[in-house]
Amino acid sequence: MEFIDPFPLLRLPMDSRMNVLRNMEILRFKLAFPPSFMSYIFRMGFSLLSKSAKHLIKSLNLKADEVVVQAHELCVLSVKFKGQFIQFGFASKRDLRRGRIRPRFDQVIPTAKILVFYNTVKDDHHWNQPEFTARDWFEHFCSVFHRSKIDYISVNRPTININSMKEAVKGLEVLKILFRPDSTNQYTQEVLQTFPKVTSLHFHRNFFGTVTKTHQCFIQNLYQLVFVDGIPITLNDLLVINSTHIFVKGTNWTEQTLNQFLKLWRLGSCPYLEHFSITLVNNQEGLNKEVVLKGLKSMEMGETVRFFDRWDMEDERGRRPRKQKVEKGIDIWRHNGTCATIVLEKWSHHSSFKFFVWS
Repeated sequence: MEFIDPFPLLRLPMDSRMNVLRNMEILRFKLAFPPSFMSYIFRMGFSLLSKSAKHLIKSLNLKADEVVVQAHELCVLSVKFKGQFIQFGFASKRDLRRGRIRPRFDQVIPTAKILVFYNTVKDDHHWNQPEFTARDWFEHFCSVFHRSKIDYISVNRPTININSMKEAVKGLEVLKILFRPDSTNQYTQEVLQTFPKVTSLHFHRNFFGTVTKTHQCFIQNLYQLVFVDGIPITLNDLLVINSTHIFVKGTNWTEQTLNQFLKLWRLGSCPYLEHFSITLVNNQEGLNKEVVLKGLKSMEMGETVRFFDRWDMEDERGRRPRKQKVEKGIDIWRHNGTCATIVLEKWSHHSSFKFFVWS
């Protein structure tokens, strides 16, 4: 085996160090991974060597597109670069061998198992920091990649201590919490109380039990509420919600219910609403436009194409377009002159109603 002399990178002047790290080739990588993507992995690992190494990588001004925490059986941090995810599962090597880990986020979890996903290819590595807790790992990578926010925390079974979860993300703003179906009602309430400042909530079922508790959540001035898997949201529920963006998937609303909503909106209900999207899974024939618009003054917009400018809005498939394209549609007006556009769509197994309020 050919011996290669060590390269004194950290002894170089700062400008030279940065130039080396920007331009060095990554020689050992799976051919399915482009070098530009693998360079992120290398730089992450390099940043763990010392404080100087961390500062050096941070000075490259690399940016992550998205940071997600999965609080399931395994404590996982997902970092997204250029549309591809790198996942970090934190635990000891012994725990990793056991397969199912339920750590407290404030315990020392010295090993990071890195799962690299690029298209359909997966690779894994291990890094060690003997004294690191989840908070140390989160702080390190968010700092290196200039992120002060967690895009969302995904919560599943109540296997992770909530207070330790809060401690792990201390100092980072949590924008959204996604509640998976296996979360319990009590655990959901505790998570909501622990993170009262989140701006968006995503529910896979109704975790509240009573109408009173449901409406206590809905009256918050949230940016976004998402309901999937057929959560029974009624018109009365909708009128209580103070969120600006509401997505409901899998409901049994009728054209008459949508017509009621539009008439109430015209009179001043839902004053904060900017975008409402609802998917009717049992409606395969398409919505009857005449019934939806009965008694309303409206105007068909023909081939008009407009863009709803909400850069951080998610649609029901989870994508995050900077602008929502609104094609054709039907315009209606509120009593104060505010204009909104209705878009009715028919798909193979469902129909959808989309509602955009123009500012």
